[in-house]
Amino acid sequence: MPPPIGTTMNASPTCTQAVRRRARFRLPRTATAPRSARRLIDAVLDEWCTPGDIADTLRLLTSELITNAVAHGNGRIELVLSLSPYAGSHPLTGRRPYAVLRVEVSDDSPFPARRDGRPEDDEYEHGRGLLLVEALSDRWGQEARTGGKQLWCEFALSGPAPRRSDACDTGTVRGHETTTRKGGS
Repeated sequence: MPPPIGTTMNASPTCTQAVRRRARFRLPRTATAPRSARRLIDAVLDEWCTPGDIADTLRLLTSELITNAVAHGNGRIELVLSLSPYAGSHPLTGRRPYAVLRVEVSDDSPFPARRDGRPEDDEYEHGRGLLLVEALSDRWGQEARTGGKQLWCEFALSGPAPRRSDACDTGTVRGHETTTRKGGS
C-alpha cells in the first residue's frame, strides 16, 4: 500500500515514477446520488491514502457539486476523481514535489451553474454550495462540454503523490473501475 499523500519519501534507485490516478463513476440523477457519491469518494480516497482533513473537504464539496447536478442538471451524472503528480513547485507554497486532486462533476444540462444571490440570508436554505466550493478549494470552475457542462474543483497537495511499482493497477470500487497509470509530470 502506498504511503499517505503528503508524507516525504526518500528517493532511491528502487523508487518508480509517481502515478496518476483516476476514478470515474456514473450516477443516476436521484435524491440518493449525493450519498452514493460520498460512499464512492470515501472508498477511492481510502484506497489512495488521502489524509483525513483533505478527504473530509473533498467529500463535502463533491456532495455539493452532485447536489447541484441533481437539482439543476439533466440526465445522468458523471463523477471523476483524479490525482496528478507534479515535479515542479507547488503554486501556493513553492514546495516540491506536489500533487493535485481534482473532482469533476458533469451533467447533460447546457445551462451554466450559478451561485444564488441570496446565500447571506440565514433563512434561505439554498445557494451556498458553490460558495463552499469556491471558499474551500484551491481552484474551481465550470466548462461547457458536448451535451452539457462540467463543474470541477482542485486541491494542490504538498509532498509527493503515492508511488507504486506496477505500470497499471486497475481495481474496482463497488462495481466501478479505477485506474492507476504510471507517469510523471
